[in-house]
Amino acid sequence: MDAPNAITPFQNYYNDKSFNGKLNDTSYILIISSNTLSIKFTLSQVENTQYFSFEGIYTLETFKKINKIFLVFDSIESMRDSIEKILTNNKYLISQKNDNEMIITLTIPMFDKNIYVDIPLKKTKLDQNYLISRLCQQIEKMNKEIKEIKNENINMKNLFEKWKEQDKIEKEQIKLNLEQLQKKLNELDKKNIQNNNLLKQSVIVKNEEEFQFLINRLKQYHEFKDKNIEFNLLYKGTRDGDESTKFHQLCDGRKNVIVFVETTKNRRFGGFTSLGYDSNSGNKIDNSAFIFSLDKLKYYNVKKNETATYSYEIYGPLFAGSIRVVENKCFSTKSYSNCKGTYYQTTEDYELNGGECEYLIKEIEVLQII
Repeated sequence: MDAPNAITPFQNYYNDKSFNGKLNDTSYILIISSNTLSIKFTLSQVENTQYFSFEGIYTLETFKKINKIFLVFDSIESMRDSIEKILTNNKYLISQKNDNEMIITLTIPMFDKNIYVDIPLKKTKLDQNYLISRLCQQIEKMNKEIKEIKNENINMKNLFEKWKEQDKIEKEQIKLNLEQLQKKLNELDKKNIQNNNLLKQSVIVKNEEEFQFLINRLKQYHEFKDKNIEFNLLYKGTRDGDESTKFHQLCDGRKNVIVFVETTKNRRFGGFTSLGYDSNSGNKIDNSAFIFSLDKLKYYNVKKNETATYSYEIYGPLFAGSIRVVENKCFSTKSYSNCKGTYYQTTEDYELNGGECEYLIKEIEVLQII
């Protein structure tokens, strides 16, 4: 189809948009512009040494005469949008019919096939003023885009610097959090080591709560305040025998010992002394000593400068007036405790043993704190 003659009105085209293309080794620039009634195509060589270009002006009616596919459009605006998409996606070819006519072939996808539509452009005298005007518009547009890109780069640089600073702060915070977490884990490991160390060796201390109760009280003693407390089992009645001689053989001379007793009535109590035991020194004053009930999770400090323990060869571990383990066969011979408040700060008679004076021992353990 031949390119149509000029129509009215075809002046005052706006919204120029350019596309680059090639025919053989020659580069072309295709400019598309429009007004409310028509679309104008202008094709010229990029390095134009000629005084002509190729142009075509099309209305809705002339488009529909080119191909029925254009019947679906009801406005120049919608027509231009569709053609721009095709050109933007490079779905077009430039060809030359003869010296006076160039062809722009649009590739229009339609269901499962493509439809090819030729747009003829007629040779026309090059309007230098028009071209200069269009080039100036393109340059202005490019300068605006360059400025926007520069501004965007500056914004990106500022954002990057802020991100770097924020990233540095976050990394420092993460490092601090990790250090704090590691510290807590180390403390937990120490606690677990202590816990496992005691609970693995003792059958009388039953659980974490009882263990923590003992640790909290032991930490009040200045020697253990900043120490990782561990336990070493010295004597166990069911393992080593229930004779007092065996107790003294395994425990005499050891400092910082803690004693656990479990009765046949499942009452559990004990005591701590920093001085330990021997076989013949008799009464000992130990202001750091205390006795405790595991059943009540309650401890009772020794009265200041009062006798805390007895050390006699014929007896097992003794806490003055409160825990008396008899000389031999303590599993079959009754041991006993005294009344309230004699040497330790108890408030009830026989408080450790549920209000009863005598008891039979089911298990006895003596551990050294190291």
